[in-house]
Amino acid sequence: MKKELLHELELYIDRHLFDNIIIKESETTCNYMMPMKGSVRFDKARQDEDLLANKRLDDKAWLERFRKKPSAKLQENKGERPISGYILSSEDELEEYISKKKSEDTFTTKLLKYIDKSSLSDSEIYKKAGIDRRHFSKIRCDKYYRPKKTTAIALCVALELNIEETMELLGLAGYSLSNSDTGDLVVKFCIERKIYDLIEVNEALDYFGQKLLGVVG
Repeated sequence: MKKELLHELELYIDRHLFDNIIIKESETTCNYMMPMKGSVRFDKARQDEDLLANKRLDDKAWLERFRKKPSAKLQENKGERPISGYILSSEDELEEYISKKKSEDTFTTKLLKYIDKSSLSDSEIYKKAGIDRRHFSKIRCDKYYRPKKTTAIALCVALELNIEETMELLGLAGYSLSNSDTGDLVVKFCIERKIYDLIEVNEALDYFGQKLLGVVG
């Protein structure tokens, strides 16, 4: 990558990383005060035991809250106490929410759609992304395959996706590009500047000591 671009990238990272840190620090609050060392005596073993007991109660309550329950009418017929309508309603709402929000696409299906829209063949894409044929075949043949983040980003770069398309495709694999991560900022900078040559992107990542794209299977 040219020196001018590297300098611009340094300024880009400094600006976005600094802004992100300031925002996070301003949102940090302290709702308690730690006692001075030695000012409070306590039995550590007893404390650990109490914490474990509370965790077990919390776990049990959580399981009871979300475990599938028979209908209230069925329980009444058995002489049992009816289940709270709130619990049943909440479970129904949760299932409805998942049903509405869950994407029909997976990383693989969306990737193949982007490849079909491009003028490139499968082999041209995985070569541009720096991954081998065997690895690409695993992705293509498994609808629910979850690649490593570096592989997913390399494929976005190879497809020359814009930042919105990149974020969408990465999201389907459970990833994102964060302003608190230097490597992610390098990738965002390159995509925003339409720098899609993997060698150039990796040169920039290497310059900042970050993981390279497409070189790990």
